[in-house]
Amino acid sequence: MVWDAADYSCGYDTTLGILANMWMHNIDVWSERFCIIGPYFLYWTLLLRQARAGQLSLEGARDSMRARMHTARPIEFPYGPNGTSIDRIARILLPETTHATGHRWCPACGYQDMEVYNLLEPYLCTALSDAQRAAYPTGFPVSEWLKNHLSSTMTGCPVCRLNTHRIRLQMRYKVNTVPPIMIITVDCGNMLFSRSLHFDVDGTMIVSRLRGIIYGGSAHFTSRYISAHGSVWFHDGITTARNCVEEGHIDSMDLHSLTHARGKTALTLIYALEE
Repeated sequence: MVWDAADYSCGYDTTLGILANMWMHNIDVWSERFCIIGPYFLYWTLLLRQARAGQLSLEGARDSMRARMHTARPIEFPYGPNGTSIDRIARILLPETTHATGHRWCPACGYQDMEVYNLLEPYLCTALSDAQRAAYPTGFPVSEWLKNHLSSTMTGCPVCRLNTHRIRLQMRYKVNTVPPIMIITVDCGNMLFSRSLHFDVDGTMIVSRLRGIIYGGSAHFTSRYISAHGSVWFHDGITTARNCVEEGHIDSMDLHSLTHARGKTALTLIYALEE
């Protein structure tokens, strides 16, 4: 998609562009998956079908999607030389559904808190502790962050505290399903990207692959799209317009090199179920 200089569009170009490439390269699979995610993904599928049939340009599809977001939340999705955030786009695209649940327990005394916690949603925002930064000075892997997000807590055991012991509760969790699309914001400069995330669902290992990275800086977003076969493509709606620049294969690229792209820093990762 070409950047709209009148109504700044880079947030939509990057997010929707990655999703469009995924859909175009495996229409049957992603049409089915998009349609079950939520109404905005269903609408995007209809627009992409029109674009593929030559009835609409990709920019026209983007503008129609943007108009729907603006109608729903005009302050968050403005027109003119005003941008929006990837966070806002992710939150309106992805429903707040829960794919994993858990309850807290104490590994020392066996205390269990029977309250059920919702742990895995399609949109996640990472935040690193000082200990995590210290443990991985060259970058904290997203897969490690997700494991900690699901299994650890910051709450102390109330029973052990009565006995003057400080034991942190752990989380027993169960992944029920894996979201077809996961959008994860990352702690800028401190995350090491994982090529894939693995989830145990009733004894079956489900894999979610890194399919897109969105970069930000100087009030503009750019992106990398990663195909199902691992080819990495760079796109900037201003400088590359309708073209994507092939950069190599993700298996042969240093993951540290993916944290930046042409002067901009990675902000958001898009993972998708393995095809």
